Amino acid sequence: MLLDSLRVLEVSHAVAGPTAAQVLADYGAQVMKIEKPGEGDIFRDVPGMGSTMFLAVNRGKKSVALNLKTREGLKIFYDLVRKSDVVIENLGPGVAEGIGISYRRIKKANPKTIYCKIESFGKGPYEKTPAFDPILQAAVGIMSTTGFPPDHFARAGVSIVDMSTGLQAAAGILALLFQREKVGLGAELKVSLYDAATYFMSYWIAMYDLFGRDTSPLGSGHIFGSPYNLFKTVDSYVYIAIASDGHWKAFCSQLGFVDLLEQGRFRHAADRVRLKKTLERAVARRLAKMTINQIELQLRNSGVPFGRFNTVHSLINDPHFLGRGLLKRYRYAGKKYRTTVNPSVIDGRRSYAEEDPPRVGEDSDSVLRSVLRLKKKELNSLRSRGIVV
Repeated sequence: MLLDSLRVLEVSHAVAGPTAAQVLADYGAQVMKIEKPGEGDIFRDVPGMGSTMFLAVNRGKKSVALNLKTREGLKIFYDLVRKSDVVIENLGPGVAEGIGISYRRIKKANPKTIYCKIESFGKGPYEKTPAFDPILQAAVGIMSTTGFPPDHFARAGVSIVDMSTGLQAAAGILALLFQREKVGLGAELKVSLYDAATYFMSYWIAMYDLFGRDTSPLGSGHIFGSPYNLFKTVDSYVYIAIASDGHWKAFCSQLGFVDLLEQGRFRHAADRVRLKKTLERAVARRLAKMTINQIELQLRNSGVPFGRFNTVHSLINDPHFLGRGLLKRYRYAGKKYRTTVNPSVIDGRRSYAEEDPPRVGEDSDSVLRSVLRLKKKELNSLRSRGIVV
């Protein structure tokens, strides 16, 4: 594995921090997840979803249940820092500092450690405000583009801000590991959910400056192409994304819409965008009389950008998805489940953590014995006082 000599100390919960650590674990790093005794990660069990979000981003980690609010618990934490390459923390505004975790102290304990702090809003007027994914989607304008016009706004149905923040953090950590090879020292990396969320708004901000156009909900379409939308079929839905004149010619030719192709008013992309509503209504009427298999048979390998509409039920039975090798089986709390793994393929192979997600404190003894060389008597003493569980 690429990172099998890397040791990561994760003091995080929810999605963003665990995602960053999950990426490193997928590449072979040993991730020691520090959890609150008894409770563990706050997403181990949430109303309506149970442990599903926890299971998605905590595969192959080692759980150490450690009371960081005690002097001895914090000492063990810094003993682990001395043995670690990376520390990832996302405990919320002021929480880490309140219990004595800071880059200053981490750097003193181990100058080679890379400390990644994942923040909510980052420094500024909102810095003390906690944040969850949809809050950030609203705050940076993502939600202003999502939903249906004029003002039926909606959040993205997946945790795009949390997960993208984790991915940005993982990229920063890997860059700093590369730098450490040259200079021999660690560094402090800060990634805020707010900043990561604004990254999605880059071309909308550019459009505002260049054309003075503010955002509005896009529904299932986009403003730069037509037909460029989700269309109903006899038995399902299909997404058509015509972005060029070549796409348009192939689309009409393959599906027998020659009359539309011959209409001069739809010949060029700019005209199709100008007449977007009219054109998409005409296309919608025709596609509504076809089955998804008929459309797919005609468009597959034609060069026309299109895609079936899937829910989870149909996705996990989709032959292309199954053939990609992304779906792997795990076990947690006596139950089997499937989840998707790292999307990267390196030298023809996927790198992903194959071990099941841990129970709270499942690896406390093994980690402290192997990493800190603690004896059974010491562990028993720590356990009896509730410092280690």
